[in-house]
Amino acid sequence: MKRYIILVALVFFSLFTTFSLSYGQPDLTVPGKIRTTGPPSFVGENIKVPLAFKIENKGNMAAGPFQLSLMQRLPAPPGAEQEIEFTGPRTFSGLEPRRRVDISGDVTIHKSFAGKKVQIRAIVDSGMQVRESKEDNNWSPWLEVQMPVRVERPPLTPVR
Repeated sequence: MKRYIILVALVFFSLFTTFSLSYGQPDLTVPGKIRTTGPPSFVGENIKVPLAFKIENKGNMAAGPFQLSLMQRLPAPPGAEQEIEFTGPRTFSGLEPRRRVDISGDVTIHKSFAGKKVQIRAIVDSGMQVRESKEDNNWSPWLEVQMPVRVERPPLTPVR
């Protein structure tokens, strides 16, 4: 009987501990998808892609300071990605529970990707600074964008 009581107590303790650790924590997410707000275009040597998306704290406690990263999937090796330049906000002092923030800005894609399809995603709390109730939902689905091709025009020659 003592073993049964101890076993039941351990089960309830582990359930309570799991619940209490996840209850009362922030949960930062990128709800929905990121989207383009205009066509990609060459600016100088590189390509700018205008984007918009939301970040949200689905938790029931405020999130402290965190970072946002925009990533580009690389063609090789499989699974590789790199952080890309983003003109929108990248650092946040926090986010209240059940609040959403609209984010917009341009990402910069290297000119070597001209004419190719590029995949981009957003990761909220990319520096893993916030202890959250759920850590496996901090990123958006990949957005695939066709990069433009730069058309080089030969210089005009005067007609005589």
